[in-house]
Amino acid sequence: MRDLALFFEDPHADQSTWGFFSQTDKGHGRLTTRTVRTTTEMNEWFASEWAGIAQSFQVTRTLKRKRRKVIEQAQAGEPTRASELEPPSQQTQATPPPKTKPSKKAKQVIFVEETSQQVVYGFTNLTPAQASPEAIASFLRNHWAIENRLHWRRDVP
Repeated sequence: MRDLALFFEDPHADQSTWGFFSQTDKGHGRLTTRTVRTTTEMNEWFASEWAGIAQSFQVTRTLKRKRRKVIEQAQAGEPTRASELEPPSQQTQATPPPKTKPSKKAKQVIFVEETSQQVVYGFTNLTPAQASPEAIASFLRNHWAIENRLHWRRDVP
């Protein structure tokens, strides 16, 4: 598979015969872009190890999500403890520091955009006429939909 990754990442490769499909979905607080690139140029390379390969593909999933982040900051002008103001040589163990109320902290809510990317490589015995890049993207999405439905879910009102 390393050879396949190197092939798809080669900037000098002639991509004029490659298939391409990209789709962006928005939902569940995230923006997901799936890009599928297909080629038949690696079929002979893998023929000795894998019989029947009709095309190779690369799927790139880019996920953008905005996360809510709360930042707490001490408010300006708050009194500090007296023991913190005294130099260490003047502090004694006999007198405990005066009790102070816990300082209130200002909370600031910001939204941070996180981006992650996953690249997956594979091959199929379906020819480009049988499975376009769009069809491969659909096959992969439908596979996970079936997988997710197989797990038992608790019905809670």
